Amino acid sequence: ALGASEVLALQTCPELLSLSAPEFFVEVLQRRLEVRGLCEGPNFRFGRGREGDLRLLARLCAEAGIPLEEAPWQALGGEAVSSSRI
Repeated sequence: ALGASEVLALQTCPELLSLSAPEFFVEVLQRRLEVRGLCEGPNFRFGRGREGDLRLLARLCAEAGIPLEEAPWQALGGEAVSSSRI
């Protein structure tokens, strides 16, 4: 209904969870998924131990020439909308 043509849910496994934020960006987003653009919320975290944040993602995207859009914070029923909550 919101226009997504595909949705991918990655299954967690030790190999995926062991990737640092930069390794995840390169190996998963660039090499495997060949992303052409990203949209993430302000509290986005990625990589081993949730070490990567939106600032790091913005830097990695800029270096790779990948557009990044920050989605504004949204609330539903007085609570923040997040992937964990969804």
